[in-house]
Amino acid sequence: LLRTMSKASDFLVLKEAADKYPNNWQVLRDLLKFLRESRLRRSDLVVEHGNRLLTHYPSKVGDEAWTIREQVFLAAVDLQNNTLAQEILKALQRQFPESLRVKRLKGMYLESLEKWEEADKFYASLLEEDPGDALAQKRRVVIQKSQGNTPKAIELLNNYLKDFMADESAWSELAELYLSLLMLKQASYCYEELILATPQNHHLYERYAEIMYSLGGDNIRVARKYFALSIELNPESVRSLWGLYLCISLSKPESKGKSQSKDQKLIEWVSKKINNIYQSQNPTMLPIVGATLKSFKPKNE
Repeated sequence: LLRTMSKASDFLVLKEAADKYPNNWQVLRDLLKFLRESRLRRSDLVVEHGNRLLTHYPSKVGDEAWTIREQVFLAAVDLQNNTLAQEILKALQRQFPESLRVKRLKGMYLESLEKWEEADKFYASLLEEDPGDALAQKRRVVIQKSQGNTPKAIELLNNYLKDFMADESAWSELAELYLSLLMLKQASYCYEELILATPQNHHLYERYAEIMYSLGGDNIRVARKYFALSIELNPESVRSLWGLYLCISLSKPESKGKSQSKDQKLIEWVSKKINNIYQSQNPTMLPIVGATLKSFKPKNE
């Protein structure tokens, strides 16, 4: 949180300085560098200040001018400023005619023009030169998503993961694609991979538990365990607490006695925890919370 606050403070200082001193090349350079390194998406500022820096002070920044040109190009594509994007792309191509990085930028430019087929063929040609080009493979997935061709995007992403199994963002993207088609079992496998990669992320346990809950049947017991694991990592996760409550309400103990008593104690703890969180954060919701808890009263109570 402190790091985030510090970044926000630094950004405001640099932005104000750039607005106040629009002809100070050092201020403009520092702002652009900050935006690059912090990965803050402010394409409007990049185009405004980056274009001014490249137009009036290119010699001041030396070789960094080419990095700034790439930054401005990506921002121009983001803003659909095709004229500026094309101008900068041509400059980069003249300077680096054999650069694979610049070739990828051409593919992104074609995407911005919605020339999907041409862009896909272009990336395919890059992959013929270098089959291990991960970014080109990912761009082909993006193209299929942009056209609403989810099955093809899934196929390409699965092929990508055969070579780059440690790419967590790809597993997450694949899970969401499967979920969009209600392919819950396939999505659950993706989350199993993500949990193995990042076992301390409570959101992954929570998401996996929700998928298992949606599958129903014997999977409810699995969902219950993973909601509990999520709560162990983050005791204040209201979403997981509600999930655990619902799982208990659907659970049928194999035998009465200890098992039923254990569920009774657990449901009392979960109910109290949920009420306490709403009491401290949003007390106006308490009547609704109480009614909802009552309506999902466990069958084994």
